[in-house]
Amino acid sequence: MRDEDVAIRDAVWRTARAMHREGLVRLSEGNVSARCGGGRVAVTPTSLPYADMVGEDIVIVEADGRPVAGGRRPTSELPMHLGLLAALPEVGAVVHTHSPYAVAFAACARPIPAVIAGEAAVVGGEVPVARLAAPGSPDMATAVLEALHAAKGRRRAILLQSHGLVALGAGLDEALAVALYAEQMAQTAALARLVGTPITLDLGVPGAG
Repeated sequence: MRDEDVAIRDAVWRTARAMHREGLVRLSEGNVSARCGGGRVAVTPTSLPYADMVGEDIVIVEADGRPVAGGRRPTSELPMHLGLLAALPEVGAVVHTHSPYAVAFAACARPIPAVIAGEAAVVGGEVPVARLAAPGSPDMATAVLEALHAAKGRRRAILLQSHGLVALGAGLDEALAVALYAEQMAQTAALARLVGTPITLDLGVPGAG
């Protein structure tokens, strides 16, 4: 394995552990991917708790999904990761979470409103909801891409109806930050509705509001 691939593999592992540590996932739910050299992708394995995961467990696959390094099977949601990375050349990493407040909005098929200025600027504004798609199917990527297109602005997070959240970034750090801030926005919006009516922001950011 090339040094570049080893570095990306270890970065995916560290991001996955951080995602778990921050409470965005539990046990082995959710997944992380990032581009490697030569069109390959590093992705978390299936059915392995993050607490037990080590760098060598991250799987390197070719663009067609064929594993070339790592002794485990890749996440069952590999088709979504490959589809998004193939369609969005500006995206270098994908983080998929099941964080509780974002999932609550996804369960209701309601977008997360842009209610906090700093977080909304990172996320790209309101977090829209993709239509329902079968987990593990290529249709998940199609649904996310449709939601991005319909939003007509720069979005870095999309809710998966009745499922979870997908965060996109130029790199792993950005994708993880988007996932964290989207969850913070969802939590604040949910709590604010107990107090009154949250004010939705238009930040002057393309696609915000």
